[in-house]
Formats: sequence, C-alpha cells, structure tokens
Amino acid sequence: MPGDQWQQFANLRLLYGYMMAHPGKKLLFMGGELGQYAEWKDKEQLDWHLLEYPLHRSLFEYVKELNHFYLDHKQLYEFDHNSKGFEWIDPHNIDQSIIAFKRYGSTTTPPPNFRL
Repeated sequence: MPGDQWQQFANLRLLYGYMMAHPGKKLLFMGGELGQYAEWKDKEQLDWHLLEYPLHRSLFEYVKELNHFYLDHKQLYEFDHNSKGFEWIDPHNIDQSIIAFKRYGSTTTPPPNFRL
C-alpha cells in the first residue's frame, strides 16, 4: 500500500468504512482489525502486541465502533439482499475523490418504485 504508515492506516479505515456501508455481507479476515502486517496465521495467535502501538490501537477501536454503528443502523443490512435498498447518489466524482450512495431500510424513505 502506498504512503507512509499514517496514510496506510487512513486508507485501511476508509476501506473498512466503505465495506460496512456498502451492500453485501461483511468479511474481515483474522487480524484485520489490528492492522496486522502478517497475513492470516492458522497455527499462531493474532499479533495482540500490536495493540500497544497507537495506530494499531486506534484501528482496533475504529473497527469496534464501526461494528456498533452497523448494528445500530438497520438500513445498512435490512435490505442487503435487495438492490432496491441501495441508491447511487454520485458515483463519478473523480475530481474530488468522492463517491456517494444511500442505503434504505424500513425506517428510511425508499426511492421511487421501491419493492421488496
């Protein structure tokens, strides 16, 4: 991943935030919430010592908060199986590096022609 360590962790936070908001089931490989450098290890423990470092600890806390946010907002998962629970607002704003979309659930106003 390009950039210095702070930029790499910022990109990882961006990826995890996007993953939680975008439709589809969530999958985080073992150790991903720690910002582990080594890939998944099937015969060893996670690198728990990484939590002693501020960037790794803050990523861990961020993922924990993302999980709570996901569970607290039904529109992020309620209609995950239906494309009408998702609407692109601005998927082409490359000049500002912005993508915008909206998720719909039973407590949000659905787009026109919304059917389950």
